[in-house]
Amino acid sequence: MDKRKNPKIDLWYYPLPKALSREENNVLIAKYLNEQSKEKKLEIRNKIVEGNLRFVAYFINVNCRKYVDLAKRKSASEDLMQIGTLALLSAIEKFDPSYSMAFSTYLGRAIYREVRDYACNLYSFKNEKSFEGVQS
Repeated sequence: MDKRKNPKIDLWYYPLPKALSREENNVLIAKYLNEQSKEKKLEIRNKIVEGNLRFVAYFINVNCRKYVDLAKRKSASEDLMQIGTLALLSAIEKFDPSYSMAFSTYLGRAIYREVRDYACNLYSFKNEKSFEGVQS
């Protein structure tokens, strides 16, 4: 058992494809935004997703460990990977190259936000108290 305060999440057993370079990401995102055909757009989006899965796993492993209590949640790494992938899909749809930032920076903030919201929703109901039986 790892005695560190925030042990690393074991995400590296997933068979992750090779990561895209910044230039490849920019080219694919530009193609995605300019494409009209739904089939081609879906194909390009899948390439972007596959090329950024390694970044999603790395970012979750390094930055998002504090939001999930791993002792109580055995499936935490799978949950976080799913949330990160959903954030990736959302970031692809919402990213605008005129933001003058790298896609990975935008993606990192999107993943962090989604994981934080997930953790807040997960633990928000534990300490709620019912006031149904309280008389005024």
